[in-house]
Amino acid sequence: MLVEFLYHFFSFDLGWIVNFIFIPNNLLWLFMFAGAGYFFYSAGNGKGWVWATIFVTFYVWATNDFSRAMGWTIVDKNFLLLTMVAAIGVLAFFANDAWGKTRLPLINTLRSIIVIAAFNLFLM
Repeated sequence: MLVEFLYHFFSFDLGWIVNFIFIPNNLLWLFMFAGAGYFFYSAGNGKGWVWATIFVTFYVWATNDFSRAMGWTIVDKNFLLLTMVAAIGVLAFFANDAWGKTRLPLINTLRSIIVIAAFNLFLM
């Protein structure tokens, strides 16, 4: 998904991009990514949710493309349980820390990479 979007973006294919964004199912995903960006990356103050939405969108697309290329699993009930438990613990700890509050995107990205690698290397 990320590679396809970047291809059309750098080709200046605005018709495809507008059609892609405003397809009804993609509007649902856009608002879900906006909600995830606001919840995970705005640090509780609501500022920067647009950049957080862009970050979450590209992050999900890149993770999906990477897992397909590696043949790894990211959609499994045990993986999703492990991901959510790790997200709650790590983000709850660093959201109240002065150093971690400013680096939540980096911390969450590292947490996700570690969970994906650990699940696919040790639990699958």
